[in-house]
Amino acid sequence: MWNWIKKYPYSLIFILSIILAIILYFLGIIDLIVLTLGPLGYIGAFLAGMFFSTSFGGAIGALFLLDLGATLNPYLVIILGGLGAMSMDLLIYKLIKDHLFQEIKIGLAFLVTNKNREKLELISRKRFFLWGVPFLASFFIASPLPDEIGVSLFSIINFKPKYLSVITFILNTLGIFIIVMLGHSVINLNQL
Repeated sequence: MWNWIKKYPYSLIFILSIILAIILYFLGIIDLIVLTLGPLGYIGAFLAGMFFSTSFGGAIGALFLLDLGATLNPYLVIILGGLGAMSMDLLIYKLIKDHLFQEIKIGLAFLVTNKNREKLELISRKRFFLWGVPFLASFFIASPLPDEIGVSLFSIINFKPKYLSVITFILNTLGIFIIVMLGHSVINLNQL
């Protein structure tokens, strides 16, 4: 077992973070985090944007952005939330690219035969694959689905971080725009 921990430390950290997020959610600690971030104002918008782009923090980040959009300048909340989401996506990209992806390759080497590996490598060199993956990855980032999937797809094709930052900022900011404007509109309707 210790061998596995030494060989796959980032996979272990990833699995433990999922378990920890689930435990924190059921213990109500996530609600306390949202209450703590509330007084931070625009810094809270940046942090909520970071939550927004993760699979387990997405709902929390969205609710927090909705609330901030109703109380603060919605356009600043949108920009700062988009910057926070972009920052988290770049952090995820770096973790996946530098560490986790190598561990996954080693793990797949045991599961995939040499013949099938050659077929996969041939497919990955096709033009359709190289052009199709960024669109699929962008879909995952723009959708409510976890950004980790889209960022992982970008890392598979060695997408440059400077282009990834632009794409994730635009797509996450569009999603945050919808959420913040919804919160802003609901508060304005209640005041009528």
